[in-house]
Amino acid sequence: MGRGLVGLLEEAKEVDHIIPHRGDTRLFYDRRNWQPLYNRCHSRKTAYENWHGGRRTSGGV
Repeated sequence: MGRGLVGLLEEAKEVDHIIPHRGDTRLFYDRRNWQPLYNRCHSRKTAYENWHGGRRTSGGV
């Protein structure tokens, strides 16, 4: 459990790919490329990647 966006405790239930797999099955199944995220954080990160074509490298999600 960790703190969500508004400081509430919630369980991370999403598995995020640190480096977007974009259909690459090797990246998709590589556990070193996984991180747990809260649903809202995962959705926001994915939307950012889809709209901006990249991933954030610092400053969190």
